[in-house]
Amino acid sequence: MSGVRAALRDTLGYYAPWLAALPFVLVVIGGALLVGLLAGKIEFVGLAVAGVVLVSALIIILGYRFWWWSLAFLLFGYLLGSRGFAGIGVSPFYIGEGVLAIGILTLALAPFTRGIRVYYRRLFRIEILLLAVFLAIQVWQTIPYVGAYQVNAIRDAMTYAYSLFMLLILLLIPKSRVEWFFRAFGKVIPYALVWYPIIVFVSRQKVFNFVLPLMDQPPLYTKSSDIAVHVAGMGAFLLLQLAGQNQQWTRPGHWLVWALWTINAILTSAVGRAALLCNAAMVAIVAGLLPTKTRLDRLLLILGALGCLLILTGGYSTIKIPLGHRTLSIEQLVANVTSIVGQGDNSEGGVEGTKQWRLNWWAKIIDYTYHGPYFWGGKGYGINLSLSDGFAVTNTDALRSPHNGHMTILARSGVPGFFAWLLFLISAAIRLAREGYVRRNTRPGEAKVAAWLLAYLAAFMIMTAFDVFLEGPPGGPWFWALFGMAFVYFSKDDDAPRPAPTTPTRRGRRAISRRSSEPGWAGADGI
Repeated sequence: MSGVRAALRDTLGYYAPWLAALPFVLVVIGGALLVGLLAGKIEFVGLAVAGVVLVSALIIILGYRFWWWSLAFLLFGYLLGSRGFAGIGVSPFYIGEGVLAIGILTLALAPFTRGIRVYYRRLFRIEILLLAVFLAIQVWQTIPYVGAYQVNAIRDAMTYAYSLFMLLILLLIPKSRVEWFFRAFGKVIPYALVWYPIIVFVSRQKVFNFVLPLMDQPPLYTKSSDIAVHVAGMGAFLLLQLAGQNQQWTRPGHWLVWALWTINAILTSAVGRAALLCNAAMVAIVAGLLPTKTRLDRLLLILGALGCLLILTGGYSTIKIPLGHRTLSIEQLVANVTSIVGQGDNSEGGVEGTKQWRLNWWAKIIDYTYHGPYFWGGKGYGINLSLSDGFAVTNTDALRSPHNGHMTILARSGVPGFFAWLLFLISAAIRLAREGYVRRNTRPGEAKVAAWLLAYLAAFMIMTAFDVFLEGPPGGPWFWALFGMAFVYFSKDDDAPRPAPTTPTRRGRRAISRRSSEPGWAGADGI
């Protein structure tokens, strides 16, 4: 009984601050509802005011943790729910913009809240300086067009505005939270690999083709490009053995997860060329930065490298096995998978027709920027590039930008903005590659994390070159959040160590035990 009483006392002691704050929370909620009722005649203003008051109170009570858990929920929601989850909200204010607004409010309330520490020193790095130059050029090319294009200008500006996720993570989130997110990502991988084929099939076959209240997409809706980057990131995570060692998977379980990953890689690659290149780049980066030592890893890397070679050279088209009246080939496999999940790139219009349409559009953008009147400033944010450039598929406003985020930046901000973008990406890639190479012998655990993040972000960059990806969720927030977490993970200004209690509580003993079984994420050498 004494042990039970001690455990109960420890538990109540841990939750005492929360219980003490409960009356204040109830008062704030009541005040927010009262404000909402008083301002209810002004359409949504009352609801907005009530929401700001309530969120501000939660931030003051919980500190940065309220935004962090909101961000984690958002990212894992994008990871599993894709476009259906991203459509929660009322246009043009969706769940992603809501979480971003909470982060901005958290930073604004930091001077008035003891539970929020702002890590200003993390901003003093060359990558952030280059990003600041890039953002300054983009904002300069947005403000003059807001009056003419209004919401469309803001909508197009999300191409770079989601970078606020990265800056907020840099300023507000301690390294321990980033380590937790990486562990949670590894634990989610098996469930995501089981779920992705289901949501792709349901989305392609339009099984649940209805829209719920406060959603502008069906609840189960995705595109292969949205999950292809995550499949590549999960492949790097598995190849580097980040998941297996943390979760102590058995060998049959390890092979089962790899089988699920292979199914997802084939599924996404069958309906999109970019997924092939994402996986090829992932294998190349992992093999280049961290050559592995076990036989299994050598076999996987050899097979992956062979696949990369066949993909990049087109040599897979020569691999054909006659089977009586039929021929087994990769083309036949792609056609079969595509016929199951729906129309892909091989459907009407054809691969070559789509590719030529894109190349012609990109060539025109290069012509009127590098060799034309839009060298310095581009066409700005707000104008419909498909109509302006003469490549509109319809007369509607559905297609606004070329299927290439890099070309979008070039067309809208000119050559200076495009080069600022490239310099930021190159500097960040060099930083991660250096961390992976320098630490490979002294701190191999951290080197593996660097290789994983670089491979993951490379998949994002490749997909950006083939699709309208960074301009909206679920691509933009994930891309910028990964950058922010990468910079935080390799920052030197970690939290100041806290003295350990002489008698750890039950909750503390569980935390110590859990961390001791997960080397690497807390700064040890192995992962």
